[in-house]
This record gives sequence, structure tokens and C-alpha cells, in this order.
Amino acid sequence: PSPCTTPTLTARADALCTPLLSVAGPYADCHAQVPPAVYYQACRDAVCRGQIPFSWNTGCVSTYTSYEQACRAAGVTTVGGFVDQCGVCGGDGTSCVNCATDNSCVGGNATSAAVCKMWGNRFVSSFDGRLSLFNARCFYVLAQSAHDPTFAVLWAADTSLLAVVQVNGQARVTLMRDGRVFLDGVLVPAAPWLAADGTRVFVTPTPTGGDVVINFPFGLTVTWRGYSAVDVQVAQGWAMGVSGLCGNF
Repeated sequence: PSPCTTPTLTARADALCTPLLSVAGPYADCHAQVPPAVYYQACRDAVCRGQIPFSWNTGCVSTYTSYEQACRAAGVTTVGGFVDQCGVCGGDGTSCVNCATDNSCVGGNATSAAVCKMWGNRFVSSFDGRLSLFNARCFYVLAQSAHDPTFAVLWAADTSLLAVVQVNGQARVTLMRDGRVFLDGVLVPAAPWLAADGTRVFVTPTPTGGDVVINFPFGLTVTWRGYSAVDVQVAQGWAMGVSGLCGNF
């Protein structure tokens, strides 16, 4: 059954997701190469399942980003434009005046890194833009260093945890669904926070509050974007060196 169970949710999903299908919209040139139907449904599902306001925008952004990546992989270059550089669906680019400093813009700094997105306890958009749907019930490896134990990002489904980041085989960071961050088992009291090894925890502004960003000194960034949404970003140097549900790039 559709999770869009109220007129308000239906209207919200229509406003955020219909541009994917529009034959006169910014994605029309890609429809023949990458049919948008599954992405449209994923967008509506994510928007309507959002349990707090963060999830509405996150589900929209993740789906559009996945579709744009799939279109480019199919050779379509004239595509996109609904998500601005601040990661806002239908935004005008003014909501993240500090994002360049924090390296947190979805579009502006994406050329030197690959991003994998998980949201709604169901959807994973891989580093190369492939969208997968899961009936998640336990722990999964979203991404890990393939040839050594440098890092592993574990996704926890249906628990109060959202993700655990292991560094050299040990749990380093625990990210809760409500946005709390534990570093080596100790609650980070406030952001920004800088650990002795260079791990940073900070918050970037969004229209509905803020995203919690954990940046590691070896080219890994994990971002909390709402109750059931997390992004994993790895630097270009990890190309062909990662594995997990996020794939490789």
C-alpha cells in the first residue's frame, strides 16, 4: 500500500517528485535511456514515509541525485536542475551560505568524491548511481575499505542505531537515528567537535534544521540527514578500493 495516506503527504510528494516524470521538465532528455518510474515511486515513498521533516527533503534529494547519476552513466549530459547546490529540492541555492567552507554542498564539491545514500530503511543509491530496494531487518555493510581494515560503515535497520563506523576493526563512531553522535562510546556534547586524530563532527544548516556531518582524516565523510537517512562520501583516492552495498566507483 502507498504510504501517502493523507492529502497533505500526497500533495507534498506530488510537488517534490512529479518533475522526474515531466515531459517538458529538466529530466525529459533522459527518459528514453533511464525510465524514471522506479525513481519516481522511490521519491514518493521516501517523502511520504518521512517521520520528521528532515526526511521529506532527504528522500527527494537522494532520488534525484541517483537519477541524475544514472542518466550521466547512460551518456545523457543535459539533465538535472531540480536539486540546488545546497541539496534542496526546488531550492534557489541560498540556504547553505556556509556549505563551501564545510565541504557539504551536494553539487558544488562532488567532483572530487563519490557519494552513496541510504534512506527510508529501504533505499540505497550506490556510488555509481544505481538504486536498490531492500526489506532491511539487520546490519549491513554500506561501504568498507576493500583491501585493509581502514574503515567500515555499517547500516543498522529497525533499531535506535542508524550507523556504526569502524576504524581499523574497532567501533569508532556510533550514529543514532535522532542525530546523536558517540565517539569511542562517549556522547559528543556539541558540534563542532574536533578529536585528537583529526575526526571532525559539525552541523551544516538546512531549511529544516541541520545535517550532522562526521569527517574522518582518511577521506571518509558520513552525514546524518534525518531519522532514517545517511550519506557515505569517499574521496577519489578510494576509487576501486571499496566494497559493500554502496558498490565501487
